[in-house]
Amino acid sequence: MKTDDLIRALAQDATPAEGAGSRAALAVMAGLLVSGGLFFGTMGLRAGLGTPAVALAVAVKLAITLTLAWAGLALAQRAIQPGRVLSRLNRLFALPLVLLGAALVYDLQRHGIENMGARVFGDNYWRCMLAIPLLSVPLLAGLLYALSRGAPTDIDRTGLYAGLAAAGVGATLYALHCTDDSPLFILAWYSIAVAMVALAGRWAARRFLRW
Repeated sequence: MKTDDLIRALAQDATPAEGAGSRAALAVMAGLLVSGGLFFGTMGLRAGLGTPAVALAVAVKLAITLTLAWAGLALAQRAIQPGRVLSRLNRLFALPLVLLGAALVYDLQRHGIENMGARVFGDNYWRCMLAIPLLSVPLLAGLLYALSRGAPTDIDRTGLYAGLAAAGVGATLYALHCTDDSPLFILAWYSIAVAMVALAGRWAARRFLRW
């Protein structure tokens, strides 16, 4: 049997992939519990979260990070199904980018270039760079374990999707603590931290998802 024929045969049997997708969702939940323990044990919720101004700023960040997590998880679940075409589904990642772009436009219209350096670097950029990957590791490990039960044919892409999903949830947790609200800060430091986790997912997938 040729390789293409084997892939088509596997694709016709959706049961393993669907089961793996369910396990991936459970792995995210389990990873979230571990990450939540790390979060509350080392950081905790931001002060003043109940005030309207702070709540709005945090809501903007959560909208971006949660849509990233959702897009990454949706793509990772589909990537473990042999023969599944994913190019169109990549458009899901446009949603967090659009939300971030809208926040950037609003911020620039409101503040212009005033204090741009301070808005980019904020007060805790180093903590952001450390915290998001740390909070993402349990989720990434759980996702890769679940995804290994499937049959991904594009290992690199599957790992990137898993990394983006984990980073989205890790960034969501950190956003509940982070006091740097500028979209410029999110663009600079959240993006770098997310990219680090995504690349880690790609690297780990090459080691653990081969079949």
